[in-house]
Amino acid sequence: MNRINPKIEFKTFTLEDGLKVILSVNKKIPSVSQNITFKVGSKNDFKGRSGIAHLLEHLMFEGFQNKYELGFDEILESYGGENNAYTNWDLTGYYINIPSHCFESALWLDSCRFSEICFDENDFNIQKSVVLEENLKTHENVSYGTVERESSKLLFTDNGYNMPVIGLPEEIKKISFSDVKNFYRSFYSSERAVISIVGDIDYSVTEKLVRKYFSQIPNFRQDVRKKEYCFFDTPLKGEIISEIKSEVNLPAVFIFYKMPAKGTKEYSTAYLIKKFLSSGESSALVHRLQYTKCLANEIDVYICELEFLSLFVINVVANNNTDLDLIINEIDIELNSLKNKSVEENKLLKVKNKIETEYYFKLQSSSVIAEKLSEYSLLFEDCNKINNELNDFLNVSENDILSFADKFLNDKRLILKYLPESK
Repeated sequence: MNRINPKIEFKTFTLEDGLKVILSVNKKIPSVSQNITFKVGSKNDFKGRSGIAHLLEHLMFEGFQNKYELGFDEILESYGGENNAYTNWDLTGYYINIPSHCFESALWLDSCRFSEICFDENDFNIQKSVVLEENLKTHENVSYGTVERESSKLLFTDNGYNMPVIGLPEEIKKISFSDVKNFYRSFYSSERAVISIVGDIDYSVTEKLVRKYFSQIPNFRQDVRKKEYCFFDTPLKGEIISEIKSEVNLPAVFIFYKMPAKGTKEYSTAYLIKKFLSSGESSALVHRLQYTKCLANEIDVYICELEFLSLFVINVVANNNTDLDLIINEIDIELNSLKNKSVEENKLLKVKNKIETEYYFKLQSSSVIAEKLSEYSLLFEDCNKINNELNDFLNVSENDILSFADKFLNDKRLILKYLPESK
């Protein structure tokens, strides 16, 4: 099903220090989205210092007041801008949205914080406490908040994906100021970074400004120890089941299957299966578990995207007193039906229509476009994937679904069962 889709036009160039630059004009509104992403994430954390990549992300907003009286956020907000950042297993990204007539200020701000370490040991101690508190609020003291930690250590034993992105509290506490500085100098190099700028810009003017602020940064490329990540993974040999007693009100089950990485034919197929199983009241698992069998309170199917592989995850929160094994059995019935019979054509078309609608809705945002351009450049060395990925989804066939389900949705899986402590 090939279609002629609207294209995101962009221009790319590389500075002498290795920094890749992607520019895309969008004149719909007078604003600019700026994204700088580094090819470093929690999988690169120093051994015994999990969470260091995430902690450094926090620190990259600190220290401005030591030089400019105002903090990074205060300066940016004075120009009407907003910003945030994220860390995952593979990447760390920083974005700024700002009115286009103040755009040069965003370039100056980012060039300052990525040219040298602005933060000091006091900033480090404060943000370390902030991260430990964040870990409590979002993981340790939240229902099912330890899923990432518990699943990672069982799914991955021989690579950096075996720790949660936020890190383990006992290891975060051990991180020193020196550790953070060494991590910065090891990975925050221009060769590992992409800056994408999307919005109300002029190509020629913006290129000159980027060169002005990012071409002569002395510490942006010095003291860099070249670290390319070597990925090794041991496939699951069979079913692993782990029961976890926790302070939860309702039992829940999380089922993990390893599958190929984003950008592959299998990933596109898995994305359609995800939608078919859990998108909307008529989707297969929602219809079966909530409306027909009345077993489930919440149902979610999602794909955890990693650089070298992905995880297909089914999460079901049970109704009170429901046996989780009964839910797992009903899930298997639906998965086995994907292996044994084709998805009805009208249902497949419905899922594809939903994906197409979501795709174009997301691309209304310059911030989303900037993030995707940076990500695709770093992970695939192909920015144009932003224009091709929709057809990858639309071209998935019924046979592709049968093949994927048979090959990947089998008994080689991890099952986490969360049970109330009173059970």
